Amino acid sequence: MTLATLALALALTGCASLRPDADEWTDLERYSFGLSIAAHAADAATTIDALNGNCVELNPLLGSHPSAGSLIAIKMLALGLQYVVYNSPGIGDNTHVYGYIAAAIAGGSALWNLQQDCN
Repeated sequence: MTLATLALALALTGCASLRPDADEWTDLERYSFGLSIAAHAADAATTIDALNGNCVELNPLLGSHPSAGSLIAIKMLALGLQYVVYNSPGIGDNTHVYGYIAAAIAGGSALWNLQQDCN
């Protein structure tokens, strides 16, 4: 759990320096980022629950039995990258699309996890 705490602390320390005025985000960015957070949280929770059974992780980067801290750290990294995309000047006006795509992928993974019966 200390890895997840460290990842969260590191992610939050840079937030103020990237964009001090949160009002600069569009409503679409706020909404898609919220959806992405919810989907990543659901994916992490269902993955951790499935790994407590006899399931194995299929992501080759994480190994077959990653720790909960590793899963949470990966999710924090993905959300941190999305945050950077939203706050990077010159990327364009459609950055919210990245959030919707990330939410769809993570949400789909959560639904897949719920369908597994590894007990």
